[in-house]
Amino acid sequence: MEAMLKLALGFSVLTTLFLTSSAQNCTNYTFNSSRVFSRCRDLPHLSSHLHWTFNQSTGQLDIAYRHGGINSTNKWVAWALNPTGSVSAAMPGAQALVAILQNGTTRAYTSPISSYATSLQAGNLSFPVSGLAATYQNREIIIFATLTLNGGASSMIHTWQEGVVSGSTPQAHSMSSDNTNAKETLNLV
Repeated sequence: MEAMLKLALGFSVLTTLFLTSSAQNCTNYTFNSSRVFSRCRDLPHLSSHLHWTFNQSTGQLDIAYRHGGINSTNKWVAWALNPTGSVSAAMPGAQALVAILQNGTTRAYTSPISSYATSLQAGNLSFPVSGLAATYQNREIIIFATLTLNGGASSMIHTWQEGVVSGSTPQAHSMSSDNTNAKETLNLV
């Protein structure tokens, strides 16, 4: 009888842990700071989530891009908008926010992507970016930023990625289906 109770208790604990971890979607996620976003989307690939608030009249887009499953240091993640591309060609023209986790430290920067042969070099984007920051905790990198978009667009192509860092240089991402399919049209409103 005692063995059955221990087994039942163990099963109950495991079930609770599973349900808690699988429930970490965007709608029930709470940020550690006072940041609040009006919309969110659980992205279909690479354990990622996007939170945002968009003011269409000013073009201001506040975002938090969460990328989970980071098991080691020397990794990079990126989230990008492509104001001129299509879903089939989402990378060239993309304007990326990049975070690198290296030796326990996270740094964030912007990188315009002009071709498929990018090495995520730091550079200015085609729109202003402020408040760019990245954090790492609980095996998750979060990129925060405010973008000021031009032209009042209400939807754009966006893409997100992950890869490894060698030295201080991001290496090409994997060509697995999760990576090559990490793109879609994002309806901001």
